[in-house]
Amino acid sequence: MFSPFVMKLQYAMKFDIVDGKIRVLDKDQVMISPEILVEVQKEIENKLGEEGNKIIYNVAKKQGKDVLEYCKQITGFQKIKLQTLALDLVQTYGFGKFEVINLDWDNCSVILHVHNSIICKKYTEKFGHVNKPINYFLSGLLAGIYNVIFENNVECMENLCTASGNLYCEFIIKRGEK
Repeated sequence: MFSPFVMKLQYAMKFDIVDGKIRVLDKDQVMISPEILVEVQKEIENKLGEEGNKIIYNVAKKQGKDVLEYCKQITGFQKIKLQTLALDLVQTYGFGKFEVINLDWDNCSVILHVHNSIICKKYTEKFGHVNKPINYFLSGLLAGIYNVIFENNVECMENLCTASGNLYCEFIIKRGEK
């Protein structure tokens, strides 16, 4: 069963799976298992350490920004509608269930909780619990998304992580350096 968001996309002819191609919002997509993402991240981390994590973050930040700028262009959405669209889209891609805890438009900051992170679940299944947050890709993606929503340069830091034994992942997005 599709989520209400995917059903809306389907109705608007913005979601399609035909002839081996997946298209969402007129863009080609690829479904990939979380195990692959976790393995790639771990390999990059093993080879490059923190520098590898920064690469993952920066690539995801650019993609988040590019995708949401495109969404903004085709929908005309601003602020809260754009945030709703972005979080629905990221949730649809399987990154977990998003909850906005605190949103401050004036200071360009937001705190998000993510429940049911499949990336964290697969990471801990494969490598066990760790003593630091591991969602570099999602952190970067959220930073890019909120750069567009706030129309301001923001960074995202994962403060709590289920891979570290927390009940949810917490992301703090605000102006300034990561």
